[in-house]
Amino acid sequence: MPSKINRVSFKQYVMPAACIVLALSGCSAPRIHPIYDQIDTEKKSLPDKVSAESLSLSGGFLRTEMIVELLSDRNLTMLEVTPVRSASDPQLARLAWDEREWSMPVALFKFVQLRLAAKGDATCIPDEKLPPRLRAVLVHPPIVAGTCLSMSISPVSSARHAIRLRKREGEMAYDRWELVDTASNRVEAFMSTSAPELRDGPNRDLWQFDNRYPHTNLLRLVDRSDAAQAPLGRFYMKRVVTASADPDPQLSGKSGPDMPVSTRWVAYPKPKSGFLDSEDWPKAVAEARTTGWGYYQRDLLERASGVRWNLNLAQVKMVNTGFDRLSYKVEAGDRGFYVSPASFDPEKRYWLSHYDAKGQLLWQVFVPRVTYQSGRRSCSGDFTLARATPEEIVFQRNCYASDDVEGMQQVEERVFKKKDIAAQLGRPNLN
Repeated sequence: MPSKINRVSFKQYVMPAACIVLALSGCSAPRIHPIYDQIDTEKKSLPDKVSAESLSLSGGFLRTEMIVELLSDRNLTMLEVTPVRSASDPQLARLAWDEREWSMPVALFKFVQLRLAAKGDATCIPDEKLPPRLRAVLVHPPIVAGTCLSMSISPVSSARHAIRLRKREGEMAYDRWELVDTASNRVEAFMSTSAPELRDGPNRDLWQFDNRYPHTNLLRLVDRSDAAQAPLGRFYMKRVVTASADPDPQLSGKSGPDMPVSTRWVAYPKPKSGFLDSEDWPKAVAEARTTGWGYYQRDLLERASGVRWNLNLAQVKMVNTGFDRLSYKVEAGDRGFYVSPASFDPEKRYWLSHYDAKGQLLWQVFVPRVTYQSGRRSCSGDFTLARATPEEIVFQRNCYASDDVEGMQQVEERVFKKKDIAAQLGRPNLN
């Protein structure tokens, strides 16, 4: 008996031949619903984005993770939800989807207005009434500690923009979802639909276009992240700067002495102190509040603007015409960004570059190959930037050994002295 794979392959070859033989009998390839051609045409006419300060939409296609994204990185000041009847409890109204419905005892004819606010505000939703996913994202980047999701109930809509369904009329071939400026009644964008009823389990991503979810395609256009006004201190808004030049692994063909580097092994108490892990987001926020700048992985937090800057680089480059790939790793530090190969291989000569907050390349140096002493503990994984002080730059990775002290994490640190970097570059200092 042929395998399942063989049976599938057999069908793939036989069915087209059968269609040729039976063409006069009406055999044809499966047809795609013509609305998808219509949507593909409409997609070409969509704007890159629609700047909206407030937005009204149905709870039938909203996901909880979208709420925080819209109120933070997309910089809406208010998200207004029209409840729909809960599928599990007719006494409740669905506001959004988490792993299952997020439902509240709200009248279907009311409008639920969601905002970010300081904890302690009278309109804060208690944590126990939030679904797990929503409760989790409210304590992670880009949200700062002490922030809650505020909820107000209004008998009338006050959102400046709305996503709503328009039934087929006139020369319209289908019903369609529209993104409308409610003050002028101007349609900013629209997408056709053959199934106007809202489905359970809407699309998860706001960055991904999907023909099956025209209402979500419109929602993904809403973005006010480039507004001149700084956020109200409840989150750090993402902005991207473009690097003035890509890192040059060959340093433009220059040669010279390698930058001195030292290696040391240190034990830190758990949770890891000074590491760029998830627990360091509050630390980065506190540092920005105190010094004006904070560092969290590739995010450079600037307190004055309320922005977390990212550096835009060509993350993958092809070397010559071969299959070798060069991946860059970007980490925030020293009021700018450190860029290195994605993987620090201690057995190879590699490089380190530094950019300022505006994306200007400040310097690049070679880092030498390191020869390990026999009998050292096992250390694995990529080196990550641990800290940058006025005197040194420290990268580190975890180590493991049978004699590890309970509650302590052994770490291998690669240490670069800034005075050595300055000397290699022929400068009196790096600052």
